Amino acid sequence: MNNYKPVKIKRKNRADSMVIRSIIFRVLPIVLVVIISVCGFTIFNKRISEILAHVKHNALADRGTIDDPMLDNYSPLDIDWKSLFSSTDENGFDPLALSPLELTDGSRPSNILGTTEFEQALGYTNKQSTLWSINNSINKDITAWIYMYGMGINYPIAQENGKIDYYLRRSYDGTQSTSGTIFMPSACSINPLSRNLILHGHNMRDGTMFATLTNFLRGTKAYYDSHKYIFLDTLYGTYRYEIYSVYQTDPEDIYLQVEFSSNSSFLNWCNETYSKSLFKDTETTFTANDRILTLSTCDATNKYRIIVHAKMVYPEPVGDIDSAFTDSETGTPLPPDTINPEEITPTPTLQPSATQTPNIPTPPVTENVFSAGKVFKINLTDPKSTLRLRNQPNTSSVIEAALAHGTKVTIISEHNEWVKVKTEGSMEGYLQKRFLIPIDEFVQTTPSSSIGAPTTNLITPTPAIPTA
Repeated sequence: MNNYKPVKIKRKNRADSMVIRSIIFRVLPIVLVVIISVCGFTIFNKRISEILAHVKHNALADRGTIDDPMLDNYSPLDIDWKSLFSSTDENGFDPLALSPLELTDGSRPSNILGTTEFEQALGYTNKQSTLWSINNSINKDITAWIYMYGMGINYPIAQENGKIDYYLRRSYDGTQSTSGTIFMPSACSINPLSRNLILHGHNMRDGTMFATLTNFLRGTKAYYDSHKYIFLDTLYGTYRYEIYSVYQTDPEDIYLQVEFSSNSSFLNWCNETYSKSLFKDTETTFTANDRILTLSTCDATNKYRIIVHAKMVYPEPVGDIDSAFTDSETGTPLPPDTINPEEITPTPTLQPSATQTPNIPTPPVTENVFSAGKVFKINLTDPKSTLRLRNQPNTSSVIEAALAHGTKVTIISEHNEWVKVKTEGSMEGYLQKRFLIPIDEFVQTTPSSSIGAPTTNLITPTPAIPTA
């Protein structure tokens, strides 16, 4: 008897496999087409946005020519700004009276400084009238204008005014734009001008906004020496800055510092920013009256920042340097320095070499050790003021709460001049060390909960209950 049994072919499974393969081969091209279309549309939309932004800004002002940073035949510019302007015009207006240290009344200047023939040759025209027009009819946040000759930088500037990162993707008129707008953080001021006025701008692939700042890093010394002046117009004045430092650094470097505890602290900071520069100018010196303009943009990798520091050279900053500024962390006037401001001697600069750096005074050794777990109390000069608790260790970061004088905090970690702390209510954030004192050295006072900004999230310490 034959025991052979025929093999049964599972035709259904084969059929299912063929159907699945057929579906994949049909659907996959459609998916790929959709992905390519979406990517293409995104790139196209971004490019259109850049073109529209370029056209929109050109309608306000021409960017001018962009010089080749690799050439070595540029002539250095050494300008005596005071000699370019007469002391007074026919109306008796004195441009030198526009002190950047003094608070104005906030009204439009009755006179606007004109443009000299020399400045016109550099492509500059005064933009104060344009600024007032934009501010009145388009956007109240537009308060300043920056111009850099030979670099294609000729743009309005917005103040954040609490709108964190808003102008990273917004044009000067508030419309969506991948190019964004040159902007200054909320911690900076144009009235009066901050000791360190920070401006952020994108490094656009089409060369717009702050893209050409990279030219300083890859350009020649001759290019640096011949493109050192920055023109800054604000609603209330017009100023000239001279670049003294260019370098690449981490995003959280010292360039972000806006407030300084004393004149000495400010001078130390100036010398440190100078020491970082790729190029050195042996004539650079600093005084407590100086005002610094800091430009910041990202590098091609977006991991680092390209920084340009410039010092005001016109008009000469004069005034009461101690009473003209208040501490942004407490809202109280800065304390007088231990030295007479008029007797400050600029730190001498050294001849540039591979081993020499400017003479940076060594900061005093802090007696308090801010190690993790230690308990401190907030100690303010004015017990009625409050201290900002921030989400990052810098004065331009978001304010999480306002802590009253006497608030007890526990140290979590140390970050240069800042510490991360936890309050008794379990809130965490960053405070500046200079406002903290060991708990056993603190003298209890009764703070006011009605004074200080912001009023939300105000934490008032509970007074100790006396024991019998």
